[in-house]
Amino acid sequence: QSRKLQRVTKSTLSSETLSVIDAVDAAILLQKQITEVFGEKPPVIVYTDSRSLYQTVHTSRILTDKSLRVSVSYLREYINKGEITMNWVSSANQLADCLTKYGAASHNLKQVLLSGFI
Repeated sequence: QSRKLQRVTKSTLSSETLSVIDAVDAAILLQKQITEVFGEKPPVIVYTDSRSLYQTVHTSRILTDKSLRVSVSYLREYINKGEITMNWVSSANQLADCLTKYGAASHNLKQVLLSGFI
């Protein structure tokens, strides 16, 4: 899902964090629905291209922005409980960039679509 944030943020890290929280909330809801219908609990794996967000949630670093502290602790709690797994993806592996960014190479996306394998 891609849309504007409903809140003004002070930094890129804040924006990335809020976006990931929206994604986690949607994924947890979907996970609960799938579990209710099929009886199996699928894993929630979150991928981010923000290295600073990835490093922040996987360390105990204290943030200066107080509102960001709450958001990051929300993600840390999910990770520590094993509810979600967060992975970082480098920019080189962003297959969908060619769909949203001018000048991004599309050959990787074409190769994946043709082969069916990432």
